[in-house]
Parts: sequence; C-alpha cells; structure tokens
Amino acid sequence: YLFWHGDRDFPALGTVMGFDEYPELDDVIQFWLDFWKGEGLPFPKDIDPFLIKVLIAVESSFRPDARARRPTSSATGLMQLLQSTLYRLEGIPRNNYTEVKNYFLKLTLPEIKDPVINIAAGVRWMSHKYMLLSNDTRVKKKDLYSTIKYYHSWDIHGENYASQVFNLYKKSLGNRSPLIR
Repeated sequence: YLFWHGDRDFPALGTVMGFDEYPELDDVIQFWLDFWKGEGLPFPKDIDPFLIKVLIAVESSFRPDARARRPTSSATGLMQLLQSTLYRLEGIPRNNYTEVKNYFLKLTLPEIKDPVINIAAGVRWMSHKYMLLSNDTRVKKKDLYSTIKYYHSWDIHGENYASQVFNLYKKSLGNRSPLIR
C-alpha cells in the first residue's frame, strides 16, 4: 500500500552487467530504502540503492519466484529471504529471544514472491543485519561490505558472497565512482 500510494519519482539506477535493465525495480528499491531510513532504521552511510539492485541480481537473477538451488533451503524471491528470516521479521521469539525489536512484518513465503513485498522485507532485513553488526563489539569493521557479507552469513561463504556482489557492483557502475571498501 505504501509503495503504490507514494508520489515520489526516483532516478533510474542503471543496468547490472550481464542482466537486462529491470527499471521497474528501481523505484521499489529506492522507495523502501528511503522509507526504512525515514523510520529511523540504521544503514551504512554509504549505501547505494544500485548495490541493492546488484544484490538482487546475484541472489535471484531478477526472478521474483526464484527458489534456492539447495533443496533444503527456503530462500525465496528477489532477495532470497528464508522462512527463518520471516519469523524474525515477524517478531516471533526463538529460544525466548526476539531478535527484531520493531517494525514487524508478517509475511508468508507465497507473499514474498511479490517484488514490492520482497524488497520491502529484504531492505528491512539488511538494516537489521547492519544494526546487529553495529552492536557487536567483536566486529572490527562496521561498514557496507560487512553488512553485505552478514546479509548472507558471517563465515567464508558470506565473504565470498560479499566479494561477488561488490565485484559485480564495481563492474556495473560504468562511469560512476565505485564504493571503496
């Protein structure tokens, strides 16, 4: 409802190298990033909406109904959200602990195949991951690269994932200045 009744126009983000343009996602990405920032949720200061578009390309190749390659994974949609992520976004306690403290989203796996809903939840989850990173005294770098890594996982797989996203991001920027990590 919020997205469809907004009155802002956003600039085109551009094309991710190796993919079609998908300009219909540009407004959605920028709307939800601005919305969650406006709600006071934390994000890395240098976050670029185009980086989120690149993350979507890596996660799902822009396919709204994408499912994880691993049969045991529930990852679904553009930003490949897990069922466990949906529980956390809903505020469902796990081991008597509620991970997400506010701005709950109650979504089902079929609902997150909708690009607008998936991006709203994925950007919200990214903010949550950044907040956890920011509050963890063991983490030395609390930056955009670490946020993208933690969006996937905090292990070697997350490191490989973040490298893949940032490499594609830098290749896709064209004449724009790439983010330095």
